[in-house]
Amino acid sequence: MRRIVGAVLCGVVALIVTGQSWADQQRRVLVAVLDKDNTPITDLVTGDFLVYEDGVSRTVTDAVPSKDPLAVVILVDTGKSQYGTTEPTRDVRAGVRAFVRTIAAAGIPTQMALMDYAGAGTVLQGFTEKLEDVERIAGRLVPSQRSNSVLLETLPDAARDVGRRSAPRRAIVILDRGSLETSRVQQDRVVGEIQKSGASIWAVSVSSPAGPSPAKEVALESLTKATGGMHLTTVSHAALEGLMTTVAQALVSQYVVTFTGGSDAPQSVVAAATRGSKFLRAPWRSQ
Repeated sequence: MRRIVGAVLCGVVALIVTGQSWADQQRRVLVAVLDKDNTPITDLVTGDFLVYEDGVSRTVTDAVPSKDPLAVVILVDTGKSQYGTTEPTRDVRAGVRAFVRTIAAAGIPTQMALMDYAGAGTVLQGFTEKLEDVERIAGRLVPSQRSNSVLLETLPDAARDVGRRSAPRRAIVILDRGSLETSRVQQDRVVGEIQKSGASIWAVSVSSPAGPSPAKEVALESLTKATGGMHLTTVSHAALEGLMTTVAQALVSQYVVTFTGGSDAPQSVVAAATRGSKFLRAPWRSQ
């Protein structure tokens, strides 16, 4: 599974300005700027941003908070806990509902879907603009009778679904409880579908007492980093509400940064700012 890292990093560059020709000098990137506590910095202006193409500094001509529509699919690990362990149902529900409420409160046009991935990936709520419907279904989440999970098998399906949305901003948000990963899927298929979807990957993981699943951990770390998302971890299910809120706040606080590019397609584009500790550049498609 370690080959996934290189495959993702090589492919993500092609996603950053889909819909524009390289002859068009005005290019755009989508970026979230966070402080050391993962709190979004929301008062940045054009002069605060820096963009480099293949290490060459470019002129930033505009930077504004993105109000573009958002499409999000939430994937929830509902695998059954180990024998003798209290099921964290309340905390899982609270985490997903906090995410939905934070997105809704931002007032950005959003389509959202909800899936779980215990023994199989299952659509619990298809894409809808009625976020209260997603919140209601989240309040009914219960543990599966299966203790395993198939996140890597579910990701391609989720990516294809979110990739069909017309929203220029797309995201897959994962709440992972550390269930044993039993997916049997080709690495290239996972990476390829995510690349085609134009989605950023965000994940919140609860450490398992049995230890991490190596394939899943490598995938979550590499996919979130390569697509401009974030992977947050905790040892306590009680922290899920706060961490899922953090992810939602980052998603609704992205900037569209416009800059004057070079004449050729770059191998790498780096966006940063004069303030902040994390700069998360995600795929973005102009409407």
